This record gives sequence, structure tokens and C-alpha cells, in this order.
Amino acid sequence: MIVTLSESQTIALLEVLRILRHNESRFARKKIYESYLDRKFENLESLDLETIHYVEKLNGDFDEIGFLVEEFQIKEQLFPLYSDTIRRIWIILENYLQKEQNKRSKKDPASKQFSYYFTNLAQEAKKYRDKNNLPEPGITDLRNT
Repeated sequence: MIVTLSESQTIALLEVLRILRHNESRFARKKIYESYLDRKFENLESLDLETIHYVEKLNGDFDEIGFLVEEFQIKEQLFPLYSDTIRRIWIILENYLQKEQNKRSKKDPASKQFSYYFTNLAQEAKKYRDKNNLPEPGITDLRNT
């Protein structure tokens, strides 16, 4: 099936792929996967500054990706390649991001915007995976292979 994208959709999709394939983003995902495997996310209060830095990096990346996907309607092109990555990161970060949003809501009425597009992106990726009978992705420890 050939899908024709508009010029703006093509540019948006290329930008999303650039973000996802950028070494900083790939490294941040690797570090978050390792932190998750090391059970660091079981106690959100004790996350170290380095892990929080990677969480913030990925939240920003995926929020931007979510905006571009929604604005330019490119989920059908992105999800076959990256729905697993989106869901994997969301599963790891969801509790932390919810806690952060709750903390912000006490002082900032606009806090509902925090992770708004990432949340929508993760929900749409879940719908895509469910529709295509794809299970939630796991996280494999590849450090010692």
C-alpha cells in the first residue's frame, strides 16, 4: 500500500525520525531501560539526578513527537516502526510523569499541558497495538550479551 504524504507531513515525519534516531535520544532510552531493569523506578522518590535528567529528556522528545504526530496526522506512518518504543518508554515513565503533573498542579493551573502530547501519543500507540493484536513490548536486558 502506497501512502502519499504532503510535503509538510513528510517534513514532520523526517523530524520525528531524526529525534528518535539522534544519539542523545537513543542513549537516554538505553539509560532509562537499564534504570528500569535495575528497579530504580520502584521508588520514584530516590531517583538520582542523572536518571531524572534522562526522564526529562525523553519526556521532552516524546512530547514533541506527540505534537508532530497529532498536528500532521502521521501516526499511520510512525506506529509500524516505533509503537513499541513509544509504549516501552511510556510504561516506564508513566508513574513518574503522573506524579510530576500532580506536583505541578498545586502551583500551576496550566500543568495539564505537562506531557499532554506524550500521553496522547502513548494512548494512540496502545490503540494501534491492540488493533493489530500486538502485545505490550517488554524490556530485554542486553547489557551482558
